Amino acid sequence: MKKWMKPARRAVGLQFQPASAQVYQPLGVVGVIVPWNYPLFLSIGPLTGALAAGNRVMIKMSESTPATGRLLKDLLARIFPEDQVAVVLGEVDVGVAFSKLPFDHLLFTGATSVGKHVMRAAAENLTPVTLELGGKSPAIVSDSVPMKDAAERIAFGKSLNAGQTCVAPDYVLVPSRRVEEFVSQYKEVVQGFFPRLSDNPDYTAIINERQLGRLRGYLDDAREKGATLVPLFAEGQQRRLPQTLLLNVSDDMKVMQEEIFGPLLPVIPYERLEDALAYVNQRPRPLALYYFGYDKAQQQRVLHETHSGGVSERHPAACRPGRHPVRWRRSLRHGPLPWPRRLPHLQQGQGRVQQAALQRRANDLPPTASRSRSSSTSCSCAEPGACGAPSFLRCR
Repeated sequence: MKKWMKPARRAVGLQFQPASAQVYQPLGVVGVIVPWNYPLFLSIGPLTGALAAGNRVMIKMSESTPATGRLLKDLLARIFPEDQVAVVLGEVDVGVAFSKLPFDHLLFTGATSVGKHVMRAAAENLTPVTLELGGKSPAIVSDSVPMKDAAERIAFGKSLNAGQTCVAPDYVLVPSRRVEEFVSQYKEVVQGFFPRLSDNPDYTAIINERQLGRLRGYLDDAREKGATLVPLFAEGQQRRLPQTLLLNVSDDMKVMQEEIFGPLLPVIPYERLEDALAYVNQRPRPLALYYFGYDKAQQQRVLHETHSGGVSERHPAACRPGRHPVRWRRSLRHGPLPWPRRLPHLQQGQGRVQQAALQRRANDLPPTASRSRSSSTSCSCAEPGACGAPSFLRCR
């Protein structure tokens, strides 16, 4: 940490010689919008980097993890004053408002569809944005790889957090003559991981009823359009959704159009490796790509003829897409940064704070909705200061 925080020397162009550049200044106020699948990891990680570089941080926790959000807010409040680290809780409208605030940098992790709205909102303030988005990450099984090896590793990646991971395999491309072998091996491996689903604390549940309904909707849609469903357990239990393989899928099915983010795995046959590569390249670039095969020439071909956020050979979920680390500091001048440099209205609790979208629509909500939200998120805003946001952001 001490080494990182020392002034760092930077090259100066010839036209500016003999000048030198070596001083970094914090960006200022950094906003972090956290997804629901790994709320602690994806909040504490960015927070650590931003604080170490001298910034102040506001964190918007997901409305789908209210208990975790309240706990993190309480724990961080014991360590940091609110004007240094602030945790904001609330529903979707609070998140929309959060993305509209004029941060010095905004970090969002989540779905591509939501990322578009975040970037659009940030553009109004010319706020630099870092987006870490999801996508449909393919796994390609080669014609010669031992099927047990491939099935076991793909099953591990898909079972991790019940597939609720941004780099989880979203569909698998298998040589057409080996599809039955893959299905058999995959089923055997998963049932070895989880001898039973019912009352098994090791089998991860789906985060909430809304996401469970979405996944069941994918299954119903695929079944109606001709897919063959191969559930790996007889039945689920509450929000424990059985892992399911889907065969004979087509592009008009929702499961092939949206990021699955759950324990459903379409299996797509191919004849030649070029057919598999063409299938991947005809679709939006995936966040991660996995290739299971030991042939060096084929490995290089997959690397050179596809484009994805990251590539992992022979092991899923080990792939963290290659991206530049967020630069939390910038080269400017000496001196501390006032809190917050670009957000004086937040410090004073005046001016645009009344117009910030964190001003909840309590009057527009029916009484039952207000009560429901307050019980789950402590952010109903039925009266001034009830939203649970930092004091300088509370509705007036």
